[in-house]
Amino acid sequence: MGGPLVHGIDTNAKLAMAVERVSQLRPKMEFVVHLGDLTNDQSLEAYCEFSRITRGLLTQQFCVWGNHDDGGMLSQEIPPPADVDPTGASEGYYRFSRGGLQVIVLNSNGTVPVDGGVVDARQLEWLENVLVASNRSPSLVFVHHPMHKIGIDWLDRSGLHNPGGLHEVLSRHSQVLRVFSGHVHRRSWSRPSGVPSETVRSTAFSMGPMQADAVANSGQGFVVVEVNGDIVDTTDFLL
Repeated sequence: MGGPLVHGIDTNAKLAMAVERVSQLRPKMEFVVHLGDLTNDQSLEAYCEFSRITRGLLTQQFCVWGNHDDGGMLSQEIPPPADVDPTGASEGYYRFSRGGLQVIVLNSNGTVPVDGGVVDARQLEWLENVLVASNRSPSLVFVHHPMHKIGIDWLDRSGLHNPGGLHEVLSRHSQVLRVFSGHVHRRSWSRPSGVPSETVRSTAFSMGPMQADAVANSGQGFVVVEVNGDIVDTTDFLL
């Protein structure tokens, strides 16, 4: 969001379409996770507009910090609910539980500027401790930069730069059912470390295979995730 138009696309209108679709789904969504890059220009006005539009979801919202986000502004406009683990919440990583499901949000925007993401050592240690302490709780992990290659070179160069550390932690904990990421504005699947990993669509625009012609006003959408025990089902919705 930001604009009125981003790459010639009315991203506010696309987001409003997604909110309307989600609000009509039945059963009602228990919560929504936004996978980052909630604005394009990191302006307070854009975050206010995002907050205004997404109030129509009529359910709890949780935010992953993306590389285009200002974490302070984001948290001001859409603060995490009071029951999240406060350990790293002010720095964009936290956990919460809903109906026996543990949800873990990581911040892959490292403190050292890189063209891509980093999950730092402090978060990896925190993640290990959380998973050890909750080894009987089925868990989902959400992080902005994907930990697997999607097969498009220019996008893969901006992915997670230290996936090995995350793979190592997750491979030790079978209760992690799925990892979801944004960033690449495309659907993809992989199974690094034995843990299924997915990237999801953006409501704003899609990314093409060639950097010179990167943005497409097509293929926008969102994913609905259903968890039953240790079974995860995902359903794609196109806008």
